[in-house]
Amino acid sequence: MAVGAARPTASAIRAGGSGPTAIGAPVASAGTSATWKPGSILRAFVGDGTADNPNGGILIGNGFSYTATTCPTGSCSGGIGGILGNGGNGYDGGDGGWAGWFGHGGNGGDAVTVSNGGIGGDGGLFVGDGGAGGGGLDGAGGPGGRGGNAGGASLLGNGGNGGVGGTGVVIPAGATGFTNYTTTNGLGSDSVNGVYAVGNTIYAATRGEKREGGLSISTNGGTNWTNYTTANGLGHDNVNGVYAVGDTIYAATSAGQGGTPDDQRGELSISTNGGTNWTNYTAADGLGSDSNRVNGVYAVGDTIYAATGGGGVGGGVSISTNGGTNWTNYTTANGLGGDVVNGVYVVSDTIYAATGGGLGISANGGTNWTNYTTANGLGSDRVSGVYAVGDTIYAATFGGLSISEASLTPGGNGGNGGNAGLFGRGGTGGTGGTPDGVNGTNGTNGL
Repeated sequence: MAVGAARPTASAIRAGGSGPTAIGAPVASAGTSATWKPGSILRAFVGDGTADNPNGGILIGNGFSYTATTCPTGSCSGGIGGILGNGGNGYDGGDGGWAGWFGHGGNGGDAVTVSNGGIGGDGGLFVGDGGAGGGGLDGAGGPGGRGGNAGGASLLGNGGNGGVGGTGVVIPAGATGFTNYTTTNGLGSDSVNGVYAVGNTIYAATRGEKREGGLSISTNGGTNWTNYTTANGLGHDNVNGVYAVGDTIYAATSAGQGGTPDDQRGELSISTNGGTNWTNYTAADGLGSDSNRVNGVYAVGDTIYAATGGGGVGGGVSISTNGGTNWTNYTTANGLGGDVVNGVYVVSDTIYAATGGGLGISANGGTNWTNYTTANGLGSDRVSGVYAVGDTIYAATFGGLSISEASLTPGGNGGNGGNAGLFGRGGTGGTGGTPDGVNGTNGTNGL
């Protein structure tokens, strides 16, 4: 019953009891029984409600409370209490029944198949607490039901607590599409081989038609870019992958695809001053012994992950745990999808591998993989590099820089607490569902 609405008289209440019905469905008349039965007149005045006739007797009786057994389909609102009696509990989003003059309102039903929790029934007109609101549906962000108020003329009664909002759903990154950045936004080349980002600083490993792209760095989220090339000491202008920690930048380079395998042999370029100067490491130092190309790089402390392969020779993922002194290679023999790995990134047990056939993601250290392609919004299936921070994935493709951010369905708001009578405590607002559900407000206290 809405706050401030006129409370029905006992005779008006009995004009139409409610059975198991969906919310908003017409309420069947309690007086439509075709056959008179002994005691039926007495039952109209004294007695508890039943599933078929949920309202309590006019003088004395509790409203019927529904359960999964008595309310197998739809939402069911609890029965109304008598002058002396409690309201029944609703089920599956059904509202709680209100009490008569003296009694407590029924609780609203928690949502089971519907979204919203039921509203708590109001307490007795003179004495009684309002019922608690039902909880919203989890996984759909359903709002919790409002707690019932104490009776409109209540001298003693507490408002019911608002129902808890249902939990929402986080939609994984990749499901909401991508936005591409190209040379029109200032990149050195539309062929982006690798990417890394820290805050508003983005590192893009690029190349042009003549492999002259270099390493493009933006410190303002992509608005402006500065390019670093062999003139600054890079091993090659064809930069396949990039990673950075503070002022230390790791750039995976190669001479390109022409010439002999030795002509294509890659170099790992490291700068400790933000790109001003570079030191190069090659296969002569033991890097990527199974490959002629260094395609991507990632590092944690002294551990370096190098994505290698190409030029007609397989490579894999090369890992050094001592800053590059020694390397161990992982290939298809260890379960990789291919020996030519274009880029790699690692977060705990989650590995992101950029391949020529899409973006592979493993959430269990490489045991299993899920592949994402243009069907998911990537600029191209030829993925050259990858980076992830929080719920955002940056994929460098031959069709531009593709960025995916997670979206979510917020949790439902908690129901507001019911107001107390002249003496009593207002109900506590329900807790909002996670994520981002808003807590309900507390009801007004009495004196």
